[in-house]
Amino acid sequence: MLFIAPRLARSPEQSNEPYAWASCVHLRRLCVGKQVRVQVEYRVAAINRDVGSVWLAPNARGVEENLCIIQVWTGYAKVKTPEQSRGGAFVDVEKMLQ
Repeated sequence: MLFIAPRLARSPEQSNEPYAWASCVHLRRLCVGKQVRVQVEYRVAAINRDVGSVWLAPNARGVEENLCIIQVWTGYAKVKTPEQSRGGAFVDVEKMLQ
């Protein structure tokens, strides 16, 4: 995965990272009740996890939008540097860095 988003607390003893709630609400507004497409980019066998992208249904121009890119453009996520990444590839990393 090539982006970092703020994390919500998992227990009452923890606290949310700054802007975590706003980021979560933004994703909900984009996704809830809408059709999306999930694309698996690669699999991490050691932890039995698939890593991928979520795409919104085509807009009025007929273009699908990647939710990761939307989150980065709106400031709710940051692009990971290649040094921070643990391998794998992301199809739109160049677009995210623009």
